[in-house]
Amino acid sequence: MSAENISTLRFNSSISMTLYNNCTILQGRQSFTLNGTPLILSGAICLLQAFNLVVFSRWPNKQPFLMYHVSLAACAVSFAIFGSPAPIARLLPWSRVSEVVAIISAYTSIVIGRIGQLNILAISLDRLLSVEFPIPYRDHITRTKVSVVLGVNVLVALLLVVPAAAVPANIVVSCNRPILAVNKPYYYVMVVITAVMICSQCRILVIAVETKLRLLQPRLSRVQPAQPPEDHRRATRRTTVVVVRIVRENLLAASIVVIVAIVAAAGRILDGFGMISKSSSAIWLQFSNMMETIQYLATPFVYLAFYRPFRVAARTLLPSGMNARQHPVVGRRATFPAVAAEAGLADAH
Repeated sequence: MSAENISTLRFNSSISMTLYNNCTILQGRQSFTLNGTPLILSGAICLLQAFNLVVFSRWPNKQPFLMYHVSLAACAVSFAIFGSPAPIARLLPWSRVSEVVAIISAYTSIVIGRIGQLNILAISLDRLLSVEFPIPYRDHITRTKVSVVLGVNVLVALLLVVPAAAVPANIVVSCNRPILAVNKPYYYVMVVITAVMICSQCRILVIAVETKLRLLQPRLSRVQPAQPPEDHRRATRRTTVVVVRIVRENLLAASIVVIVAIVAAAGRILDGFGMISKSSSAIWLQFSNMMETIQYLATPFVYLAFYRPFRVAARTLLPSGMNARQHPVVGRRATFPAVAAEAGLADAH
């Protein structure tokens, strides 16, 4: 096929792509941008997420919801590993074998990416339930139930990707262009997933604000309200302490991860439904990919900054913490006296 042969491929979406069929291997800066950068980022993702998995493995008294974060880290490592053969194939002499390798790499990483997105949805809903119904949630959540949810996520991801993979026209691979995979029905699924995550995060924010106002109300009120029955006061204090602990220790890091996922999904949704001009389409796709990459790269730093139990477990990796793991990590029945003291509810324990 001649070097001048240029064909424009259009699909049942707003995405269009000009494919240069000469397959001249790119050199220098272009090759590094297309192939070198993804490989470097994949290596960084593997290292950072491996750190997450090591910290989680040293976490004593593991809570069931931690399995969602472990699964998310495993998805990130798998995404980086199975996504690497495509740029490697583009660096080598292009052939039919290279094309097959790139297609397998693309669809495998797409399935893993969908599993990761569904896991983030599960994290968002799990954290909502933990603050909406703190006592029943703590009493009924189990590792078996979380395992079932994770298994369902895998099945749903396969159902979303496999039908599209059966249509060859849904993917375009080239030795000198990024892989383009189109799955228009999934855009509708992404809308639902993103809407649920937005609603759950808004509700979590409302609950957090209400809880904070409830704690401040006795200090701001000059008139003492009528005292409720003692049993009601104890139940209210117990629920408030649990909510404060969840918000302070478990919620903020998860919410940041979910919000980054929402921003990344928004770019793909807007482009998939033709809400972005064709001239800006590539920029939006790059933005979405960048946000997904940032999400995978940033989770260790988010956990370290906003997740105290993660910091406590990470200290055991230091030389001073190898022999004596003296710092307690939250268990299902553990409490945080400092949180209770700030809330003025130390006696609720």
